[in-house]
Amino acid sequence: MIKEGNRLENQFMNYGIMQTKILKPNFIIPFGSNLFHKDNPNSYMNKAVATPVDFVNYAQKNHSSYSKKYMTMLSDSYCFKINRKIISCYENVSAKKFNFELKKFINYIKRRKNKQRIIHELSIKKKYLQFIKKKIQKNSNKIKHKILVESHNSKNGKILINLYNDQVYIYKNKLLPDNCHYFRVETNEFNKWLMGDLTFEEVLGTRRFRYIRKPNTYSVEIMQIYTNYL
Repeated sequence: MIKEGNRLENQFMNYGIMQTKILKPNFIIPFGSNLFHKDNPNSYMNKAVATPVDFVNYAQKNHSSYSKKYMTMLSDSYCFKINRKIISCYENVSAKKFNFELKKFINYIKRRKNKQRIIHELSIKKKYLQFIKKKIQKNSNKIKHKILVESHNSKNGKILINLYNDQVYIYKNKLLPDNCHYFRVETNEFNKWLMGDLTFEEVLGTRRFRYIRKPNTYSVEIMQIYTNYL
């Protein structure tokens, strides 16, 4: 499994090098693989995919003639084009150092989480349901489908949003209705969405949720509705 994982990683990084050889850009800035699981810094999920730093290190070894053009852009880095001239500042970080700092950061987050106070779910007031209804009414694409949103440690039930008739109400049945997307959101993000401090798109961006589709089919049409209107 490890050998196959390494083979696939190298294959995709080789594709990046091939693109560079074809396009001949002035700079190559890789991106992606910025998400990580904080439960275990050494987990397969964190190690299974090459990071931008891994790619830069790999490309510098395997495409030496372009080694200075591969750039690792981190939080303090920048790359601007001013008067047709590219101005950049970036760190040439080794994969070893990056992984060490990532591990240290994950352990820090875990310690910090253990010290945090328990966040309680907001009571789902009528004004919150009306606010959600006002947002979903802007959607003109009426579909016979439902979105259910619930806090991770919910005691108030699920918020049901009917995409066909714009009805929004509390749903307390344990059995999910047919034709629905059900989101179970971490309490902090749920509270912020409920109060309007976060859009549902921003909640999705945090990845602090789990969801069930019923039936289990992917629909761009439905995704566009809950992403753009909730």
